[in-house]
Parts: sequence; structure tokens; C-alpha cells
Amino acid sequence: MANVVTNLYFSHIILGVYQISKQIKAHDGSVFTLCQMRNGMLLTGGGKDRKVILWDHDLNSEREIEVPDQYGTIRAVAEGKADQFLVGTSRNFILRGTFNDGFQIEVQGHTDELWGLATHPFKDLLLTCAQDRQVCMWNSVEHRLEWTRLVDVSKAKCDHNLPTETPQTSSWEQQRRKNSALVKTECLVNGESV
Repeated sequence: MANVVTNLYFSHIILGVYQISKQIKAHDGSVFTLCQMRNGMLLTGGGKDRKVILWDHDLNSEREIEVPDQYGTIRAVAEGKADQFLVGTSRNFILRGTFNDGFQIEVQGHTDELWGLATHPFKDLLLTCAQDRQVCMWNSVEHRLEWTRLVDVSKAKCDHNLPTETPQTSSWEQQRRKNSALVKTECLVNGESV
């Protein structure tokens, strides 16, 4: 009969058939997610400590890495290609990582209610802002995040404005005439540009 590995929302990994045969201290706080690897090893993700830990076949800790705080706490882990793994977080990030190289962002999204949406008048770009205080520029053709900024207040709106012929923006107008796709992007927070 095969052993069962479970976490039961505790900070320990529990191994057993019908009764607990082994209990291992795994994370500070709960073990939030488990992923059995193709090679038989185990990946775990802790909610409170933001750590991904690799365990060998005997449940000895092999490697560990901490997800940076800005990405939130770990909600899911999955095996990737070669030595890579994927991590889903509480702040709507999907990270691709290795124990040697750290993490890179694969997908990012807003974590709260969307407050603003604007389309670029000439390019396939979208500007969004949300209650999570993030302002994001999206490429609508490639379905890719171009950039993101964190602002100090939660209620914001976003807009794309064409430059006007004033001393402050005349260089914008000159550039626009050279390249008709150039448009000034403006992020407004309580009426002020960010």
C-alpha cells in the first residue's frame, strides 16, 4: 500500500498510510501547496514564510528559495521544464524560478477592483489602474505587460492624451509630427500626473 503525503494546513508534512508515521517541520506557518515532481521529489510552498522547498525521496530538505515580499505569499507551485518551477502568488503573479537563478515574472495582473481603463489612440496599448495601487501598461496584441508602477493612493484614473501646442509640449508635437504614433501617456492620481 502506498504512503500518502498531506499538509492539512499545518506547518508540517505528514506521511502515512492510515495513521501518521512521520511528521516533519516544513515551513513557518502553513504548508500551502504540494507538488510531486516527475523524478519523485517534492516541492512545497509555505504561505507565511514565502519559501519554496525541494524535498528528496526521504523528505529531507534539499534546497529552498524565498519568494520576494513584493510578489505576495505562495498559493501554488508546479513543475516546469528542466530544473524550473512555477509559483502562483496571492498578488496575482505567476513566477518562473530555479533554485540557482531566482525568479522572473511570467504573468502579472491586478489584485483588486479595476478603477480605470484607457486605450491608446494609435497603438495597441491599454493603460489600467486598480484599487491595488498599480498602474499597468499592456500590449493588447501580444497580451503582455509592458510596465507597471505603484502609486501612493488607491483611487486613480488613467488617460492617454495627445500633446497640445504649448511651450511645454511643443517638443512632443514636433516628435508627433515626425512619428505619428508617438502619444504622451499620462497617469493621473487625484488629478496629478504620476
